[in-house]
Amino acid sequence: MTTEVALSQRKVGRLVQDYFGRILVVEDDEDVARLLAAALSAARFQVDLLADGGRALESIRQTVPDAIVMDVNLPGLDGLSL
Repeated sequence: MTTEVALSQRKVGRLVQDYFGRILVVEDDEDVARLLAAALSAARFQVDLLADGGRALESIRQTVPDAIVMDVNLPGLDGLSL
């Protein structure tokens, strides 16, 4: 095994150990969004925050998260339609 391959395998292993997954939080109430992000980050999840359904749909089309936590009443595209 080359040194380069061994280093890249260690980086991948470290990333897998550092986070349990990526969660998209779609919430337009800033206080609720911050609280959810803090709790999920403390539980070792990567958290992406968005405040409206339209932007969430664009984000999901580019990169599918492991889970989504979403408000039902969102500006633009609501949570049920999304």
